[in-house]
Amino acid sequence: MDALTPHEVEQLVSLRLALENALLQCNRATKYRRGTALVALDTVVERASAIVAVTSGVPVPKSGNLDDLISKLKESLGERWVPGVLPDIRQLRRPRNAAQHEGLEPDREQIPSWASAVAVYVTTLIDTQCARHHPVLSVEDLEQTLRDVDPVVTEQLVIQTETRIDVSF
Repeated sequence: MDALTPHEVEQLVSLRLALENALLQCNRATKYRRGTALVALDTVVERASAIVAVTSGVPVPKSGNLDDLISKLKESLGERWVPGVLPDIRQLRRPRNAAQHEGLEPDREQIPSWASAVAVYVTTLIDTQCARHHPVLSVEDLEQTLRDVDPVVTEQLVIQTETRIDVSF
């Protein structure tokens, strides 16, 4: 088992913080911020998918189509990754487009289920990828790995942990 490279560590830290930020936006979303929260959730899905694709050698579709990328990831990871939340992930894309491009706010009742689906999608995807290359590492184990790699990151994680959000819905 190879150790994570500093670049991989940075990518995972950035992804983890983006996920927590998107979930926080969802928890605090008012009528006028729901669209922004939904865009943040979708961005995390795209980023996690791209990170895993690149580290797995899965070609990213030239069209940039996320559904095509997810299909390629499912094919590459096989039965190790069974993304049961895919219908929710696909469902959030249409209102995300409407929010981003037309300024339409999504239904507030949907935000918690989409936030939960994104958290599950990202966690299971990263856990599956890490188990493939780093059997001991999961998203939850990342903080210890970071402490070993970079003391500055450790200090930031302590601050982050002290202000950690409740991601349950």
